[in-house]
Amino acid sequence: MSVTTQYLSSADEVQVKGFLDHLAQRFFLIPSSPLYHYTTGENFIKIIQSGELWATQAACLNDTTELVYSADQLLRRVKAKMDAPHNPAIDPILTRLSEALSNPNIEVSSVFVACLSERKDDLSQWRAYSGGEGGYSVQFDSVKLREAGFLPGPDGKTQPQIFLVRVEYDPANHATMFDDILKWTEQFFLGLSGAKTAPTIDAWADEFCRYWLYHLAPYAPCIKNPTFADEKEWRLIYHLRPDDPTKIQFRQRQSMMTRHIPLRLKKPLPITQVLVGPCRHPRLSQVAAGDLLLAGGYDLSIVKVQITDAPYRTA
Repeated sequence: MSVTTQYLSSADEVQVKGFLDHLAQRFFLIPSSPLYHYTTGENFIKIIQSGELWATQAACLNDTTELVYSADQLLRRVKAKMDAPHNPAIDPILTRLSEALSNPNIEVSSVFVACLSERKDDLSQWRAYSGGEGGYSVQFDSVKLREAGFLPGPDGKTQPQIFLVRVEYDPANHATMFDDILKWTEQFFLGLSGAKTAPTIDAWADEFCRYWLYHLAPYAPCIKNPTFADEKEWRLIYHLRPDDPTKIQFRQRQSMMTRHIPLRLKKPLPITQVLVGPCRHPRLSQVAAGDLLLAGGYDLSIVKVQITDAPYRTA
């Protein structure tokens, strides 16, 4: 997926990229400890057999308010700007942003997400992501996982295509980020050459709004309500590419059909441990998980299979 532009110049895009690189420094950090992916037994089997992690379309995540939270934070600032004394020259872009953010239409977002946590054996994670019983926590070498997202691009050069991102929960940092975005929205709208080459200011506002929100979209899953801070979450973020729609996989859940895409990570996956979640037969699952890893080409002297300390409860 991409945004077609008529009025932005290559120099404009370089300027925008400079700001986005600055923004990335806040989130695209190098983790210092292992990360854990909690999943159902069925999905764990698919991960090992395919050598792939699946990312979920952002609107299909367990908490559908996540992306709306980011849109709401920016929308509040846009509306406050509109109500306060400001340069009337930016009214067209403020109006477009207000309309777009009021109806973010996250169902068609091209951002896909795979979730991980710093927490190794966490009961709330087991409950949320392992299906209640028979789940697994897959431990990854976080540095190697980050590097696995650096892949050859269309030009043959290695570049980051899948980003490992720390989720930000601190409201003070949220405020700094969104205030910064709004400031640069005004500067880019007035200062980029597209403002002069577009036939009308409305045409430029339409194009810049689409372009700007498209490039900000991958940052939306990096921001979560502070009430979720105990999750200590990291995410693999992937922006759908033009050739990806044919690769999308589908699952039917009780409440909806969900979309997923296998991530093009370097193989083998940098798995360093597997933890068997709460279940009635943990030892049987431990042995079977070991055999599954062996069949997938993993060395059990390196990838240990252990059993959770969390108790299994029938209710």
